[in-house]
Amino acid sequence: EQPSDSTLYVNAGYQENELSDFAVMEVITWDRALSDDEMKASVNYLKWKLRVGSALEVSEHLATEIQKNFDSFAHPQLDDIASQTFDVPLANGYRADLSGWSHTRPRARGFLKSGAGTATAVVKGLTPAAKYIYQVYMVHEVSTWEGEAKISVNHGHNAHVEQSDLNWPVLQGVAEATSAGEITFEFERGTTDVHIDLSSIAIAQVAGSLSALQELAGVQLGSAASSNSGLVGSGFLHLHLYQQCDSVLL
Repeated sequence: EQPSDSTLYVNAGYQENELSDFAVMEVITWDRALSDDEMKASVNYLKWKLRVGSALEVSEHLATEIQKNFDSFAHPQLDDIASQTFDVPLANGYRADLSGWSHTRPRARGFLKSGAGTATAVVKGLTPAAKYIYQVYMVHEVSTWEGEAKISVNHGHNAHVEQSDLNWPVLQGVAEATSAGEITFEFERGTTDVHIDLSSIAIAQVAGSLSALQELAGVQLGSAASSNSGLVGSGFLHLHLYQQCDSVLL
């Protein structure tokens, strides 16, 4: 069967009064048909998430883009700054070194990169080997420059995300701080000729250990980076949301 465009409705209702008061836990999409094994892995993952999805807690507030952003760096507008490194504050007292960004602009609510190449944000001051939930915000207020970008976390697989004028996270997940207490985010253009924006990064430490979550889930969670056994390593290596994580609780 040839692929074709289709529309997915969530809680649309046949009639206006048929809407429900509910929340979506997760939506997963693929750009191809899944094999039988992949479909089973997807179902098993969703069953697992229903069992432990509420078990992951943070010990710190996970700030929104409105609460903490890079907008103060957009004034005045700076140009030709790709060779500079900016030490920027994050919520919870953390900081990040931003480099490779070519401009600061109000329309990006912070930093912007035009042209090819990689821009980075290295979050520092973290506890080595601790797990952190992260959220990346890439807001662009000019629709003609909205589009796809690629992000990797700790030099993992690229996540393909869409930038827009909405101030919700384009990427979120769980990452482990290195022995130096850092988590590295790398940004590149996607398939279109657009600017890359960075408006905010939210970081909050995970409360408790993953071993307790694994015991609760009744499964052994693998690492996508090392391709260990488990739902993340074997079933979801191709999903951008899980490629940097060895726990999937979003």
